Amino acid sequence: PEGAVRTSLALLRRAQEDDASALDELLARYLPRMRRRRADACSLASDDFDTDDLVQDALLRTLRHWGDFEPKHEAAVEVYLRQAVMN
Repeated sequence: PEGAVRTSLALLRRAQEDDASALDELLARYLPRMRRRRADACSLASDDFDTDDLVQDALLRTLRHWGDFEPKHEAAVEVYLRQAVMN
């Protein structure tokens, strides 16, 4: 239905089928969260711009290469992305 909130699992399935709009929506949903987590976790980057670049690059790489990842629940998507960013 139009206006319905899409779950991350539904968006992930669509992104795995090369749906660019689903990939964009996942990125918009998780990029701010991952930036905050990365900034809170460590200060490896020299400034916020570097941290933003690192997080965005990690998320894009991860979201584009989901492969056969099949999360069992909604929270698994964020846990997986958080681990990818921290790595």
